[in-house]
Amino acid sequence: MKHISISLIAFLTLILVNSCSNDKLIVEAFMNLENKAINESYGVCDGEGACGKIDIEYPIFSENNKDVDNKINSEITKSISSFYDVKTIKETSELFIKDFADFAKEFPEAGNNKWNVSMKYRVTTNTKDLLALTFNMEGYTGGAHGFRTTTYTNYNPNTGEKLKLTDIVNDVDKLRLIARDTFIEENDLDPSESLNTQGFWFLDDIFSLNNNFKISSEGITFFYNQYEIA
Repeated sequence: MKHISISLIAFLTLILVNSCSNDKLIVEAFMNLENKAINESYGVCDGEGACGKIDIEYPIFSENNKDVDNKINSEITKSISSFYDVKTIKETSELFIKDFADFAKEFPEAGNNKWNVSMKYRVTTNTKDLLALTFNMEGYTGGAHGFRTTTYTNYNPNTGEKLKLTDIVNDVDKLRLIARDTFIEENDLDPSESLNTQGFWFLDDIFSLNNNFKISSEGITFFYNQYEIA
């Protein structure tokens, strides 16, 4: 099942426009941060044999406003560690390796089974008006297919609060109608027919915007992950 995105261009008046398109990094760095990485593996990962591998990349904000740093760092930790419902990022990697090691020992006949998880945060905008993060997670832990999600988060860098859609636009319902027209056009749908009869899963057959959006100088992009609406 494919991911679905809707991009609405610049005629939508945005409060925050100091970012760039296509997730390119802004040169200006308003908030101080350090990028961290955890890379763990178990088994034979470069050839024939069972392998479990996890790669985690994330920023740590420091030497800014202490309360702001703590809010954002806590959100990042929570989103990564929720993979196992633990409290720390390190616990997440350790538990993944333990799970795979236990699996490999219990099922030695699955000699070439390879598990992998990649969790990567990117800071896509870092200005005095907007801190925008993209969190990509993908992997395979057995079964018919793997998984992949993309999550956008936008913060007020002066308070550490997440920006809601109502912080960005004045008329959300009008935006929803514009987005619906864009959605229909991008997916080659019949505007006279209901969306759900054309293969989608909107509640009460009413097109809705989600909270997974990216702000850029060109407008705003809403991203729907696998099985969210189709």
